Amino acid sequence: MPSFRFGLPCAVAASLLVAAAPSPVAAQGAPAETPDAVCRAVEAYAADAMRTLPIRIDAATELVGVTVDCATGVVTYIKQLLVPANQIAPAAEDRRQLEHTALHCGIDGLASVFAMTVVDEVRAPDGAIFATLTTVPSDCDRLTPALAAAAALLTAEELEARLAAIAAVYQPNLPVRLSDSLSLMSVFQGADALVFFYKLGAAYPPEAGPAVEAQMRPALLDNDCTDDDRLILLRSGATITYRFRDANDTNLFAVTVTAAECTG
Repeated sequence: MPSFRFGLPCAVAASLLVAAAPSPVAAQGAPAETPDAVCRAVEAYAADAMRTLPIRIDAATELVGVTVDCATGVVTYIKQLLVPANQIAPAAEDRRQLEHTALHCGIDGLASVFAMTVVDEVRAPDGAIFATLTTVPSDCDRLTPALAAAAALLTAEELEARLAAIAAVYQPNLPVRLSDSLSLMSVFQGADALVFFYKLGAAYPPEAGPAVEAQMRPALLDNDCTDDDRLILLRSGATITYRFRDANDTNLFAVTVTAAECTG
């Protein structure tokens, strides 16, 4: 079941900001552009951008229109679902609104930087309104860092799809020898979990497990906690477990990484 976010394509957002940004002369001390002048610049860009639409946003949505009303200071993005509305993965309306507010109240946001109201009007294939999201400048005052971070998290459906895709990439090539001392034997994807099964190239007595684990744990944590792709999985509720057997297929130890290990 497809899922989608209500974000504007990066290229479109960047172009809007460039179009609306004050000129270098104003930045050096000349009178700053008035809000109306900024809106007129966005209005001119939107008219030009319409010639390049539609733009695919994700597997389920495309941007089909941009309108600007300078009398009210409202920018409206008109988006079209590419699949029937009942095929869209369910998402709480408050989460969609949080994602919308975090996007437009960001460091380059139209609401936060240019004091404009931003509306997303999402239409089903039959033209009916599927969702309407609105962010006004005052919403940015209530967007805490914690809320902004939460908006970037994957939904349950997105997390499941991401984990399944990772496992699918590994599976056709397994088992694979990574070095003289280590082989990746299999990868399991379960509910909110990835499990990697490794085999070491040497035999160890059972009592050696804690010492080998202590040696390998820092590298595993560093890898997951500094990789943006892995970190978003963890922060969205996933666990990543590494299970190790020795050359005699004896279970030696396991390391499970969660978001808690990546704080601080």
